[in-house]
Amino acid sequence: MRTRPPFTVWVLGAVVLLYDGYEYGVYGAALPFLLQRPDWAFTPEYAGLIGSLAVVGMVLGGLVGGPLTDYLGWGRVLPACVLLHSSGSVLCALAPSPEWLLAGRVLVGLGVGAFTPTAQSMIMRYSPPGRKSFNFAVVATVAGAGGAVAALAALWVAPAFGYQALFWLGALPLPLVVSVLVPRFPRSVHRLVREGTTETRPASPLVAPRALLDRTHLRATLLFWLAGGLALLLTFAATTWLPTIMIQAGYGLGSSLVFLALMQLGAAAGSFGGGLIADRRGSKGVVLVTFGCAVLALAAIAAKPPAPWVHLLVLVVGAGSIGSLNLLMAYIGIYYPDAIRGSGLGLVFTFGRLLGAAGPAIGGLLLAGGATAPESLLVFAAAPLLAIGVLAFGPPVSPAGPRAPSPGHRPPNPSPPIPSSSLPGPISPSSIPPSPIPPSSIPPSPSPPNPSPGAPGQPSRSVRRDG
Repeated sequence: MRTRPPFTVWVLGAVVLLYDGYEYGVYGAALPFLLQRPDWAFTPEYAGLIGSLAVVGMVLGGLVGGPLTDYLGWGRVLPACVLLHSSGSVLCALAPSPEWLLAGRVLVGLGVGAFTPTAQSMIMRYSPPGRKSFNFAVVATVAGAGGAVAALAALWVAPAFGYQALFWLGALPLPLVVSVLVPRFPRSVHRLVREGTTETRPASPLVAPRALLDRTHLRATLLFWLAGGLALLLTFAATTWLPTIMIQAGYGLGSSLVFLALMQLGAAAGSFGGGLIADRRGSKGVVLVTFGCAVLALAAIAAKPPAPWVHLLVLVVGAGSIGSLNLLMAYIGIYYPDAIRGSGLGLVFTFGRLLGAAGPAIGGLLLAGGATAPESLLVFAAAPLLAIGVLAFGPPVSPAGPRAPSPGHRPPNPSPPIPSSSLPGPISPSSIPPSPIPPSSIPPSPSPPNPSPGAPGQPSRSVRRDG
């Protein structure tokens, strides 16, 4: 048995989630250049509308992409989502007007919202029991690097080649990687599915979403949606407003940007360490602990400790916000069976983004209302505190994950059980029925030809005599 996913699964999952993070940052990176185009009359209000509609596209993509992954399989859905995303990026790069840019960003949102849960489900499917949380956390951490790539591209690429180059970077490499790697994927899982010895497939695209809300999964699904929304709210609020809040607290701009980098570093450390522990002790307890660390760290920063302690506490905030989100998604992926995992992850992101979008708005309202830095931090701490209360009622899962198929799914080629009464018992000579064929009608078996003199078992050889 493999101890890690095949190399192609690692690479493809990492690249797809890297572009997920890239798309979160590329529009903001291109926005200063877009606002300077005199021929467009690009207003901040219209720029905000484009950003909001892109998020709506992500929500719709997650709503559709997860069920389609469960129904058709990631091998068909993932390339289609990548093509949709790349088409939107090309449209953004070639957009002759703000309206075309809006259409392109909506297409990008649809593709990203669909291929993110598809890639996550793929990683969970190929990870063996006892390694799912760590494998998922490692690959999910790459999404944070995507935002850094977008920022670096805005610094180095856009001034030299124009903001359009940022969208070309989002359009071209990903389809190439997918077209190269997907044909190289191991086929063993697909063969086992055809034989009916592993996962099951839903009978229609609507079966998996319905199964999430049946009596077996309803409570867990609702808890996951709410906890995912609170985790995204904390993540969006912290990554958006933490630099500004730290400047308000008396730190310089350079220090505030260092805090943002420390958050990403803490997220990686929390994801890796939490994933290792979750694979041994279970995911639920680890996620509760990391959320608790976020609450304590935010409250401690609000108390204005010395600067070295603040740096350490910001690391903990990163582990408790972004790291907790990664570990929570791994927890959710382990809970759901294979046949509905794509729908489960996709809908958590769908409804979670709706609640998480309130995070930046809450931070803006706090600053506009004159809230101090400690007050804003304490308000942000309410999100992980509520998440702890929600997940306290969540289902416990073992690192091996579920074994029973989900209701509403039928295994392919089911075989009915054999009743015990039809099994053969001990055979006795009296229990053998007489043959209906009379012995006289059975022809005698032909006798084998006599072997020629020579070695026993050797075929006869004719000897040719001369003269």
